Amino acid sequence: MGDLKYASSTGSLRHSGSTTVTSMPYAVAMSCTGTPVGEGNIDLRGTSVKVDNTFATSGFNPSGSATVSPSAQVVTLRGGGSCGWMMPTPVRYNPFNPSPGMPDLKLDCANQIRSARQICLVLAGTARSTVRVTKEGSRLLVRLRPGGRTVAVLGLDGRVRSIR
Repeated sequence: MGDLKYASSTGSLRHSGSTTVTSMPYAVAMSCTGTPVGEGNIDLRGTSVKVDNTFATSGFNPSGSATVSPSAQVVTLRGGGSCGWMMPTPVRYNPFNPSPGMPDLKLDCANQIRSARQICLVLAGTARSTVRVTKEGSRLLVRLRPGGRTVAVLGLDGRVRSIR
């Protein structure tokens, strides 16, 4: 959650009267108005991944909701309280103004790959050290184990060009 690349926040608030909240991580909705008026949205449509989290409230007098679409690619968040928030579990204490190292939103492969330009590999049970990406001219080749067969060809922009 320390990565704010895909997160945007509007406004600011004072938490506990001393900390100014200026940024919220992706997938967190917070307010300090006594009601769940903080809004958040996760939209992964057009990708090969979906959300693989449950959501919960935390903070002081927290309230809120998380509405997950049937595809688990869109989540609408409402969060608040007397400085409360809604976020992916496990909930963190004071997730605002994030720093690197905070846990990320969990993602999983969506049920279907929609085009040859998308690929989703689940590496559970596979040591990450066995995945190799090598450059060959203007292509990147993805292999699940050294010396193994190529499973995907990527362009230098990181987009999947073909699946083998």
